[in-house]
Amino acid sequence: MGHAGELLGLPADPAWAEHILGIVEGKKRIEEIDGIGCQPVLISATTEEVLEWIGDGLRSRVLSFPERNGPIVWPRFALSASLFPVPSTAGLRSGLTSVLP
Repeated sequence: MGHAGELLGLPADPAWAEHILGIVEGKKRIEEIDGIGCQPVLISATTEEVLEWIGDGLRSRVLSFPERNGPIVWPRFALSASLFPVPSTAGLRSGLTSVLP
C-alpha cells in the first residue's frame, strides 16, 4: 500500500505526517469515504499545494530534513493486515502514519 507522498511523487518523511494532516484538516481538504473493513479518506490537494505546505513547514522549522542522507523508509503493511477492521479510531491522527504514512 502506498502513502500520499509516494502517490504524488513527493519527498516526504514519516515524521511530517502529523503536521501535514493538521494543515489538511485545517483547510478542510480531507473527507471520509466508504470502505469495507477500513476507514479510507480522500485528501483533495494538488502536488504543488502539498509541496508548498512542506516548504512552509521547513522554512518555519516546524519540519526538518532527516539528519542523514539516504532513502526514507516508510513502514510497509501486508494487504491482509489492512483488510481487517480497525478497532476504534479517536480521530484520523492515529492512522495517518500508514496513509501519509
